[in-house]
Amino acid sequence: MRRFAFGQLGIALLIGPPLHALTTIGEEVGWRDFLLRRLIRVGFDQWGALLISGAIWGVWHIPVILLGLEYSNHPFLGIPAFIVYATLVGVILGWLQLASGSVWVPAVAHGSINAIQRASLVFITGDDGLISGGLGSFIGWLPLTAFIVWLVRSRHLPVRDVSLPETAIRV
Repeated sequence: MRRFAFGQLGIALLIGPPLHALTTIGEEVGWRDFLLRRLIRVGFDQWGALLISGAIWGVWHIPVILLGLEYSNHPFLGIPAFIVYATLVGVILGWLQLASGSVWVPAVAHGSINAIQRASLVFITGDDGLISGGLGSFIGWLPLTAFIVWLVRSRHLPVRDVSLPETAIRV
């Protein structure tokens, strides 16, 4: 059983990110390529655009939370928790979009997050999704926040040269 679980995790790590990227590309086109760039284009600074687009992305997931597909033990506390999580991840995915100029980079990153979190459920039983259930939990916010702090301290964020063509869908 253990060998099977680790085999599944290995497969998820190799095949999951590109497969999930095919399902996340739509969200990335909408949230990062359209909304984030549009917010910057109309006058928001990068931080404002990153935070607003991430929070809106989190609000968009409210039906999923109310259906019990996220934070099943905490359907109402899960809503603000997911908004915080989506904002943190949205800053990182938005940075990837702005720094690379391609929507595929955040799509693969988003796909990687989805694939690895789902694969890790094989190893996690009885967790409280709000406290320790992966990146969307209070504990999971720590590495996300640490990475954002590193981006700022290393001067990778805000992105210095951001070209804003009409569309950034490039391969």
